[in-house]
Amino acid sequence: MKATALFILLTAVRDRLFPAIIALIVLITGITLALSETAMIEEHAMHVAMSAGVTRIVLVMGVMLFVCFHIRAMFDQKEMDVILSRPVSRTQLVLGLWLGFAAVAAMLVCAEMVVLLVVGVPSLLSLLVWSASVGWECLLVIAIAMFASLSNKSAVSSVLISLTFYTLGRLMAFFVATANARRVFETPLLHDALRYLVEALSVLMPRLDLFADSAWLVYGVAPYHEHIMLAAIQTVIFIPFLLGLTLIDVHRKQF
Repeated sequence: MKATALFILLTAVRDRLFPAIIALIVLITGITLALSETAMIEEHAMHVAMSAGVTRIVLVMGVMLFVCFHIRAMFDQKEMDVILSRPVSRTQLVLGLWLGFAAVAAMLVCAEMVVLLVVGVPSLLSLLVWSASVGWECLLVIAIAMFASLSNKSAVSSVLISLTFYTLGRLMAFFVATANARRVFETPLLHDALRYLVEALSVLMPRLDLFADSAWLVYGVAPYHEHIMLAAIQTVIFIPFLLGLTLIDVHRKQF
């Protein structure tokens, strides 16, 4: 398991993932600095919020793409066969892959934290909590992408599945609010059915909109303790659930 995780780290270095993501983060931070100069007031707060929000998406998307395409490449280049030829169980394989990708994500989150520290956030505690929440989000995305990649033979399909899951998680609060605030269908039965369906989905899917809110960096984390706690609880619940689904699928497959 340790060797598998180390292999993932080495391939991330080989594929130049770290300089690519860090360069994008720095570039986006510079662009948001120029855009924030157009604001009439609170230019720095706008710069911090925009930099955090956009770089977070870049980081999560980068990790998702790396997981999906790297696992597919492991099958195409027979690297998966080499790993399974060693005395490694499939459970150890899945956990080793997840730990390796998690280590890669942790390093990228640390790099993003350093960039935002240079930008100048009002509170170091807010930055640490926000960065931890980005890390939790990356861990969830890794678990989602691993399940999609190990259960599909196409890297593109895996990316689309992962992206759909991530987008639904990010927009779930909007869907729930829309279903409860206004009548979508004139027929009461259809409207109630839609509302119950959306509420059921909101329970079964992680609420990713509660993770790493840019407002934490501007206004502090004190007003958002409930959101932070819910994000941590979801991480603890959904990661084992997704890894369990991945293990079930991997044990059923014939590699």
